[in-house]
Amino acid sequence: MSLFAGWSPEAARLPDRLDDLHGPWQGTVVLPVHLTWHELREFDVASQRPRLLLYTIVISKGRRNDVARFLNAQRLREDWPQLRLMISSKMRRACERKLGLRLS
Repeated sequence: MSLFAGWSPEAARLPDRLDDLHGPWQGTVVLPVHLTWHELREFDVASQRPRLLLYTIVISKGRRNDVARFLNAQRLREDWPQLRLMISSKMRRACERKLGLRLS
C-alpha cells in the first residue's frame, strides 16, 4: 500500500477531526475576500439557506483554518444530507472519510 493512498488535495484542506470545527452556532459570519466576492460576504448562520451557501463556499474554496473557523461541527453534521449534494464528489468523499460525515 502506498504511503499516500489516503491523501488527497481535498483532504489536506480539512482539519483532522470534526471536533476541530469551531464556527459559530448563530450570528452573522463575514467571509474574507479570498473566499468570496464583495457582494456576497455576510451570512446568517442561524438560517439554513444562507448557512448552506456559506458552508458550500468554505468547503469548496477554504483553507484548513477557514474550515475550522467558519464551520460549526454540529451544524455541519445536521446539514450534511443537503450539503453533500452541493459540493464536488471529491470534496464529499474527503469530508466523509476525514471528518466521518455520513448520511443519518
